[in-house]
Amino acid sequence: MTISVDPKLEMEYFKVDLEIKENKNFTFVNVPPFSSTLTPDDLDHTVQNEEVNIEYLEDAGHCKISYFKEANADGKVKSPGPFVLRYDVDREGKQGEILLLDGHFVHFLSAEKEKYNPAVFPKHAIFVLDSSASMWGSKLKQLQVAMSQILRQLSRQDVFSIVTFGNKATEWYMQGLQPSLGKGVYAVNRRNVADAMDFISRMQATGGTNIQAGLRRALYLAAKYRNIPLIPGVSEGANYTTPRPEAKKEVETLLMFLSDGIPTAGEIRLSKLLKSVHFVNTNVKASIFALAFGPTANYGFLRRMALQNYGFSRRIYESSDTAIQLQSFFQEITSPLLKNVTFTYLDNKVNFSSLTLREFPILFSGSEVVVAGKLNDDFEPEDQDDELIGSFSAQGTVLRVSNNITVPTEAIITANKTQVPTRKRRRYGVLEKIWAQLTIRQLLDNYLIEDFGDESTENKESDAADSQKLEDNNQQRALELALKYGFVTPLTSLIMVSEKKPLVVINSENLENDLKQPDQIHFSDKAGNGYFFILMLIFSF
Repeated sequence: MTISVDPKLEMEYFKVDLEIKENKNFTFVNVPPFSSTLTPDDLDHTVQNEEVNIEYLEDAGHCKISYFKEANADGKVKSPGPFVLRYDVDREGKQGEILLLDGHFVHFLSAEKEKYNPAVFPKHAIFVLDSSASMWGSKLKQLQVAMSQILRQLSRQDVFSIVTFGNKATEWYMQGLQPSLGKGVYAVNRRNVADAMDFISRMQATGGTNIQAGLRRALYLAAKYRNIPLIPGVSEGANYTTPRPEAKKEVETLLMFLSDGIPTAGEIRLSKLLKSVHFVNTNVKASIFALAFGPTANYGFLRRMALQNYGFSRRIYESSDTAIQLQSFFQEITSPLLKNVTFTYLDNKVNFSSLTLREFPILFSGSEVVVAGKLNDDFEPEDQDDELIGSFSAQGTVLRVSNNITVPTEAIITANKTQVPTRKRRRYGVLEKIWAQLTIRQLLDNYLIEDFGDESTENKESDAADSQKLEDNNQQRALELALKYGFVTPLTSLIMVSEKKPLVVINSENLENDLKQPDQIHFSDKAGNGYFFILMLIFSF
């Protein structure tokens, strides 16, 4: 978990007091030194802020963190920078940790080599890098710095490829070798990495942005290396490779795609481009991780592409710490540990229709997945210890992982009655809100993933109507949950008011309409000249 505090205001004093209580022992508690940008220390949990006091109490998983800064001579103090707290706990047992409260459960599972898999899957890392003219200057330099570090982090059991794209795609070949389409896959060793770093250092930003060409070339490389057909059912030709006995099907293909713009060459229609990439990736099943570099990148498009292709997306901000942002991202995906992860729960214990996402194509070492849902009304785990509630299965490099999911009595959380507010409104339990947040995020992801009909389908109009109906259902359900539980999403608004003068009052008679049209909020003038501002916050749901 990471908590960040940065008021960015002048204050009379700056004080932070935090208390953490967990059921498990801490593996680390870390507050890194204050910095407005990322530094290499931010990737190291052992580097502590010496101005911050961390007190470990006698109870397991219990500590207090404190920081205080007094005002200077003029009576004011500026924020020292983001106050970031990071910690993790010891997760014993292969079934993960499961918690129950008020008819809901949340199941946490962390991917750790020591528990599940002594060796990570070998991977084919394909770097698809934008070399169009918009990357000229500091962007390209920061990318080159980051790639020089990332290439050094590759494991010797891996192979890697580099594809750059401007007006067309270019595949990196070792110096002195005859270029041959689909042959640009190399083992990780000192010579190959050095040659790749030299190639990266000589990259030039020029031309348009042909995203389709870059991705198709990368997926062709993946199919060629694994000796599988790129497109099922296509006869021998440019888009097909003949399977051989030594087919490397257990290699995980990870495609790291970085772009700072939108397509300007090749296929430029985003919907067509998404369908094309998803179709070509049908057989390869590469995990595409999309990095939106800078403010001009179309993050919505890249996020949708990643979700449709077994990956996820990140924003990379253009600043002095860009190279470290890129390195930090690669560390997240460097060690594929488990694949085809599936959680199965018993129908007589759990409300099946309430479950959040429970199937995950791949888990990386150090990552964590969360499944939440509602318990059946007649479920009473207090009656016996370690009650069976379901099972968990996954595929490792050597063996298949399979474990029962049981509920120990200590997993049942008792609500603290003293914390219930006296105001007459519904108070939702913490596990119920976790369930709601996960459900909203996945409904919005499903909205992005859904296609709006397939032009090659005979019943095109019917398919488009069905897709539109599903899209509307996802949006409506997400909106209802967001309003019920008070979450800010792309479908809702957040109103913040300054207290320097009397508060601005929202007209209650217009509230329902305001929630439907957040860009047309109605305010009352009864509060005089109160200061106010509206923030439209887009959370990464």
